[in-house]
Amino acid sequence: MDIKDRIMAKWLKYRAWWLMALPLIAACGDDAPAVPAADEVRYSDVPIVPTASIVSAKLSRADFEGPVNGTTFTPSTTKIFGVTAYLGYDVPTEWPSNSRLNFSAVNCNEKGTYEFDEWKYYPLDYKMYFYAFSPMIHCTYAEGSATEHPKVTYTITGREDVMWSSNTDGILKHVDPALQEQPNFQFSHRLQRVIFQVRRTASVPATVKIDRISINGLYNVCTLDIVTGDLTFDKTQPTVSLTATYSLSPTTDYQTYPFDIMFEAGVKEFDITLVLDGTNYDAHVTLSGEHAGEAGYKHIVKLTVDGVSLNLETPQIVEWDDFSTSGTI
Repeated sequence: MDIKDRIMAKWLKYRAWWLMALPLIAACGDDAPAVPAADEVRYSDVPIVPTASIVSAKLSRADFEGPVNGTTFTPSTTKIFGVTAYLGYDVPTEWPSNSRLNFSAVNCNEKGTYEFDEWKYYPLDYKMYFYAFSPMIHCTYAEGSATEHPKVTYTITGREDVMWSSNTDGILKHVDPALQEQPNFQFSHRLQRVIFQVRRTASVPATVKIDRISINGLYNVCTLDIVTGDLTFDKTQPTVSLTATYSLSPTTDYQTYPFDIMFEAGVKEFDITLVLDGTNYDAHVTLSGEHAGEAGYKHIVKLTVDGVSLNLETPQIVEWDDFSTSGTI
């Protein structure tokens, strides 16, 4: 066999090996994850420092674990909102947890700056895609999977302001920490809000007190899809009454009562019960007009107690709050 034949024989042998190995190589490629596993990620020392605002409303009165003070949350409050983030090179299409941000709480420190309950850092090699939600109380969290989005399920009491935001531009660690892009969460409300203004007629004694006002027949178990922001209510559960409790005496002029009630958007008719010195007064409310029942709007329900019945004026529909602010939570 001359040298040319020997070269050809070796080439044919190599070609046969390559053809046998090619399916194995392809199979390995098919099994390779599209996004990194959590234990494969290298992290930098550049911290993630979020900012936040509310898009369509002027002020949130959510029942977080800390009060709202004007346009900002009171410093030194906790669990203002939660964040889940994913790592990769494109907006995620699978949702198993793969970052250190997974139902992670954001607090407001003594200087009014937002920060995670533990310091979180950008990865060295991947973009980050962020999803934020609020509040982090009266809820359970379900992590995502290859086919299911992560979700938060709430059992609302009427005091929770359910909100959602995302930042899916894909943020990379910058070589210069001073130029590092940070996630800015622009929250939108997912519930509607009813606030009560009450007065009595002159025939009703000034000493009577309003014990409570309830909105009846509402669903209160709901699930927020962290990826899409969709909020769905479980209609297989029994309906409940959401209640604001008081011990206040009405006057002959309308007064705005605290403890407004937030509930499912899209509900335009509902029954209410006002309890005055232990006596129930019932009425049916119908919302109509532009933005009736819409999420992110406040509905003012005016009630007059005459000692016999509960009389209503046509409800007013206004923005979540009536005065302009800087937009910061």
